[in-house]
Amino acid sequence: MPVRWYHGTFTLDGLRVRIPVAKGMPPLWVRLAREVPYPVEQVRSVTLLCEGGRLYLDVTAEVPVAVYPPGEGPDPGRVAGVDLGIIHPYAVAGPAGQGLLVSARAIRAEHRMHLADTKTRRRAVARRAPKPGQRGSRR
Repeated sequence: MPVRWYHGTFTLDGLRVRIPVAKGMPPLWVRLAREVPYPVEQVRSVTLLCEGGRLYLDVTAEVPVAVYPPGEGPDPGRVAGVDLGIIHPYAVAGPAGQGLLVSARAIRAEHRMHLADTKTRRRAVARRAPKPGQRGSRR
């Protein structure tokens, strides 16, 4: 289960992160494979998670938004707005009313079919499995 520590509870020190643990116990020092790509002042939280037998440290940082002086904005012909959603993961609107909509319905349908196939396979195997107390049963 991922565990998250917020700003002020952890310490970043180059390739090491100091994470507090139970009260009265020494802190946990985690060595990183590479440096955090953000300045220490911008890091807001770290999350320690285990995936595939490996530990990962997920870093969340506050990145400043680009601010332009008055009259010096980005080229409106090269600006696009992106909306990340659930049914449509990406909806992009560009200049002159151009747009791109990516649907995830096919991905969700594929996922549901995979679950249905798995259920059917498990039911078929369960019918052939030995009953408790029979030879070959693990109970």
